[in-house]
Amino acid sequence: MGRVCSIERVSAGMTVTLGADFVKSIEQSLHHWENLWRGNPSAQKTPTRLGDPLMADCLSLLGSSYYHLYLGDELQVLKRLASNADISFLLPDVKQPSLALKAVKYAASSWLVRAKMGIAHLQRTAALEYGGHVLVTAYEGALILSWWLTKRSDPHHHFTLPDEYADDVAALDEIFRDVLAEIEEQGIFDRMNVTPVGTVPLRFYRKLMVPWVWGYSSTIGERLDHFSQRVIELSST
Repeated sequence: MGRVCSIERVSAGMTVTLGADFVKSIEQSLHHWENLWRGNPSAQKTPTRLGDPLMADCLSLLGSSYYHLYLGDELQVLKRLASNADISFLLPDVKQPSLALKAVKYAASSWLVRAKMGIAHLQRTAALEYGGHVLVTAYEGALILSWWLTKRSDPHHHFTLPDEYADDVAALDEIFRDVLAEIEEQGIFDRMNVTPVGTVPLRFYRKLMVPWVWGYSSTIGERLDHFSQRVIELSST
């Protein structure tokens, strides 16, 4: 993750396309990291209050590493849009579908796990169980999910991917249906009354920011609120 973020830092906001060999090399390292994590006996208890805190830290950093590797440029743009009200709200296009799908699938799968755990449980215990940096990974995942769902649902954008990705997109849509059904069943908010759909992950993760013992959760929460409002405004144009 340090190597990827270092490249982002020195790019000074300019678009930088990571080479295929570099992505493959880092991806192999992350897969090895993930396999080691899954093979640890404590993995089954993570994320819960019975789990090893270091295992929770590892999982959070792993997720952020995937996001920055696969969607580094797009994620930088999304963060700028969330933190700056003075710039035009132009969502980035999907540059590399194969990489974008991997990042979105990871974010969607993480969202599904949290939804199944129950938002009431997460609100009650998460601040005491996990390190503060989990907020950053959740924030990044929420922005990525909102970006993807907004692009997919915007009738003016005509979002399409090559036919070779049809099965991957269908599998991803199935995960989203499972998440929305879980959210509706818990009564978090009625998905039929949530418009546009791109605000759902933002609102879900926003609920996890309160109450948190980490002070900067309020800053992240405000940025999620701002991004959500901009998505609503975009859908009404």
